[in-house]
Amino acid sequence: MNTLKSKYIASQKSKGFILVIIMLVLLTNAVLVMGLISLAQTELQLVANRTAAVKAEYIAEAGLAAAIDSLQQNGASTINWQTTFPPSSSDNYEVTITTGTPVVVVSTGTQTGMGISHKLEIECAISGSSSPYTVVVSQWRQVMP
Repeated sequence: MNTLKSKYIASQKSKGFILVIIMLVLLTNAVLVMGLISLAQTELQLVANRTAAVKAEYIAEAGLAAAIDSLQQNGASTINWQTTFPPSSSDNYEVTITTGTPVVVVSTGTQTGMGISHKLEIECAISGSSSPYTVVVSQWRQVMP
C-alpha cells in the first residue's frame, strides 16, 4: 500500500513538472513569434524605403531626359524648372541647367510620399547651328547629399 501511495504522489509531482515545461515551451514560442513579426515589419519598411529611393532615382532620370530634350530644342541657356512627374502624382523633379563649358544639368527627383530625394548631374556639350542641337553627355553621376 505504501508503494501505491508513493507512486500516486510521484505522478502528481510529474504532472506539475510537465505543466511547467509546457508553459516554458509556450513562452519561448510566443517570444519567437513576436521576434519574427518584428523582423517582418522591419523588412517591409526597408522594402518601402528602397522602393521610394528607386522611384526618386527614376524621377530624377526623367528630369535629365526632359533637360536633354530642352537642350536639343532650345540650345544652351541657364534655366531652372520644376515639374510634377508623373503628372497624376505629387512626386516631382527639379532641373537646373547651367551654361558654360561644359553645360551642367542637375536633376533632383523627389518621391514626396516618403520624402526621399535623389540627385543626378550630367556634364554635356552642345553643338550645331540650329534646332535640333546635338547634345553629347560626357559625364553622368549621382550627387550625394
